Parts: sequence; C-alpha cells; structure tokens
Amino acid sequence: MAAQWHPTRNEDLTPDRISSGTANKVWWVCEHAHEWQASVSGRTSAGYGCPVCAGLKTVTGVNDLVTQFPKVAAQWHPTRNEDLTPDRISGGARQKVWWVCEKGHEWQARGQQSDVHGDWVPRLLGSQNGYRIDDLATVTVRGARASVPRTAQNRGSGSPVPR
Repeated sequence: MAAQWHPTRNEDLTPDRISSGTANKVWWVCEHAHEWQASVSGRTSAGYGCPVCAGLKTVTGVNDLVTQFPKVAAQWHPTRNEDLTPDRISGGARQKVWWVCEKGHEWQARGQQSDVHGDWVPRLLGSQNGYRIDDLATVTVRGARASVPRTAQNRGSGSPVPR
C-alpha cells in the first residue's frame, strides 16, 4: 500500500510518519497513474483501492462504457437517460439506465447487470422463440429461467405462452 502513496501531493507527510488507522485523507496513485484522495483507514481497514480501476469513478477514454464495452454501449437508449451518456458511466455502474435493443425493445437495468458480465438482464428470450417478451415467463435473470405462471392458456404445459 505504501507503494501507492503519492510522491508529491502529500506535502511533507510520508507513510512512515502516519498511523495506519488515521481517518486523515491523503493522496494515492495506482499503477495506472490514477490519482485520488482517501483516508488511510479506508485503505487499511476497509481495503478501498483506486476508484477508477474499481469502476466507481468514470474517466472518459479510460474506463467508460464506450471504451471498455462498445457492444453494450451501442444499446444505450438515446433519449431516456436524460443528460447521462455512455461515455460518462462505467461498466460497473450501480445506477439503473435505459437500454434499447436492435428490435426496439426497451428496458431498464444497471450497467453492472449488462453484457459486461456476460449477458443481459432481462434477456429477451421471446424474440427468437415467438413468445411474448413482456411477460414474466420469458424474462431471465442471470440465465435462471423464471417460473411460468399457471393460467388457463398454459395450464399444465410448463412453458411460455406463444403469441
């Protein structure tokens, strides 16, 4: 951790002259030259590291959605995210944003739930099978099939209701 101590931004303070449990904020620099301020105790006790490398702070051209995941960014909804754009959010973002697929289906999901981790949430299974895409039976969360509601149309079938 001392290797990430910023060499010039902490004035005369050095790692050997500060307690590991202090709440004082100091400057750090990671191996990728990202600079940030954090408390010493946050680094030693809580294990916090570089917020850019962790995807908690977005730097355009470094860890934004467009740079890291261009295929995901291509499905960014052009009008429903207000002033937020995919070059100002990281793939690990926790906030919900709007997406639109090439067939025009719109949904809201967190960036960390998107293709960054291998698949979309929700996955639109119905688009290829002829099933309704807006019902619970065709929504997938992390690849786990949702249970099918029993209705008069599908009673006993255990499969989604075709449209």
